Amino acid sequence: MALSIKRLSLCAAGISALCSVCFGQIVKTKTGYLLRSHYVKGMVINYDSATSVKGGGTSIPAFHIGIKIEVIKVNRGIGTVRITQGAVKVGGSEVMHPSTLEVSLDSRNVGNTKGSNAIGPPLPPLAVRPGSTWEAVIPVTLLGNTKAMKMRYQFSGMTHVKNQSMGLILFTVGGAVEGEGKMFIRASDGTVESSEMTLNLGKGLGGVSSKAMMQAHFLVKRL
Repeated sequence: MALSIKRLSLCAAGISALCSVCFGQIVKTKTGYLLRSHYVKGMVINYDSATSVKGGGTSIPAFHIGIKIEVIKVNRGIGTVRITQGAVKVGGSEVMHPSTLEVSLDSRNVGNTKGSNAIGPPLPPLAVRPGSTWEAVIPVTLLGNTKAMKMRYQFSGMTHVKNQSMGLILFTVGGAVEGEGKMFIRASDGTVESSEMTLNLGKGLGGVSSKAMMQAHFLVKRL
């Protein structure tokens, strides 16, 4: 089954939000590090998401998506967050229009609104030590079909990036697609500094054989 560059681009763009955001703080406790969200009304963060797809006889040059995160309001610790994703252009042609999504998230980056579990990692219920793991199942849309991605996160520990204290989270992906990645989270406010993920798409695309496996690479950086 031949997949057009437009359809592949839409697929990759649909997954890119998984690399995006969470808010909060990383607090050292007696039992480890507590990862929690803390929302502040008016907070705005901008990201650039670079995506490329190759393999299976298809190659899509890297394209960029602007992602804007805004905290609209906060009520009893629940933050209403607006995610604005810019247009996707490949080869000078727009293949995906700008879109906006509003979700409500609690202190563990978990919400009860549609799409709320697809913008960043759900945080563990208890404090974690380096090496601790937790899991989540996240729905993702691949070529119009909603499928499950099984995420396994591991807190690697604290490090320094750009002279700032950061928490490093490693993760693997299974289910509809397979892959792995990592993200750096600022200790000061829990926001994502950067996130990188590589996925093998062939398994999740109907009609694509294992011999035609395609690989997508995502790199999200804070501006």
